[in-house]
Amino acid sequence: TGDTGGPPQRGRPRTPQKSPDDVAVEVEREALKVALQSPELAGPSFDAIPVEAYTDPNYAAVAAAVAAAGGAAAARVTGAEWLDQLAAHCT
Repeated sequence: TGDTGGPPQRGRPRTPQKSPDDVAVEVEREALKVALQSPELAGPSFDAIPVEAYTDPNYAAVAAAVAAAGGAAAARVTGAEWLDQLAAHCT
């Protein structure tokens, strides 16, 4: 019972490969996490990425809110106050 008729599997099972699009979205998410949680760390490097570079429309909207708030490098507050400033620029 449970015999599939094939040879037994050895080693670890293969995980599906991620597409370049999947990897891009992961990078976008991580960059946004830093900009939202620690804008002082994201700073000008984050701000240099144009909104049009984001492949996920939701992430592009968040990046646009950061830009509309003056950018991560210009943030003078963090935490809930920073998130409130960004929310004011979201539609």
